[in-house]
Amino acid sequence: MSGDEYDVTQKGNKVEGNLAGRDVNISTTHNYCGHGRLTSMQRLIAHYHEEMKQNSSFRHFIETLQHYLDSVDADQKIVGLEAKMKQGGREQEINEAMRQKELFAKRLQKHQFSETAQKIYALVLGRIHVAFKAEIRPLILVNAPHEQVDAAIVKNVLSPIFEELEANPLDVTFQELAGMLHFLVGNCHIRWV
Repeated sequence: MSGDEYDVTQKGNKVEGNLAGRDVNISTTHNYCGHGRLTSMQRLIAHYHEEMKQNSSFRHFIETLQHYLDSVDADQKIVGLEAKMKQGGREQEINEAMRQKELFAKRLQKHQFSETAQKIYALVLGRIHVAFKAEIRPLILVNAPHEQVDAAIVKNVLSPIFEELEANPLDVTFQELAGMLHFLVGNCHIRWV
């Protein structure tokens, strides 16, 4: 066999698809949801990936997220997370709560120019807020032991939300979810007392 047998020319070809001198490797990824419908999180994750490809940037926080960034008790004297932890009898947890809240605040700042990341964070903060009020607040009101409350937070609030993150494009950790909870405490959206 001479080298001429392997020479390929593309002169005169009209390309309407893929054209190569040799192999064309094409891979396609399909994401399916069990019932044929995407969940809210799946749609946001797909949109996030598209947004990152286009490198779009946003200079403001979306309204839903801004709601959680603002303190609910804006007309009252602002009391920090530390004081709120003390009011709830959680003095031993103050340092950890402050670290977790700061972790979330830094991650939020990192993604502040992504509208989709903001929507994901707003969705997660909303879920934490609602789940806390439904599952944890009743335990607090009957003075359940802190161990029982903490176990319920992990089981009924944080774990289901962590699972809902699915592909987790923002690499949200369990510690960051706990930081979101403390962020909500700090802004008076949820209470320990």
